[in-house]
Amino acid sequence: MNMPIKYVGLDVSKAKIAVAVADEGRQEARYWGSIVHTKEAVHKLMSKLRDQSEAFQLEVCYEAGPTGYMLHRWLLEEGISCTNYGGLSYNVPSLQVG
Repeated sequence: MNMPIKYVGLDVSKAKIAVAVADEGRQEARYWGSIVHTKEAVHKLMSKLRDQSEAFQLEVCYEAGPTGYMLHRWLLEEGISCTNYGGLSYNVPSLQVG
């Protein structure tokens, strides 16, 4: 039996991480709040979300950047599935001049 998914979106900056949560399906994401950008705060957040989501699988996503590399490692240490999206990781057609 597949567990329902709770999606967690993170907006990462050097000082803080804004958090939004959405349940599987077409429900709108809800702003959860923000935390300081530390390993301890990320651990506490994931623990709280797990406590609220016993019957759910957590899926975390955020835009990769210089402030997201350590976050990725912290999430993997927590056993959390995470996907990072690079702001420029998609193909952009080059501008042909001439």
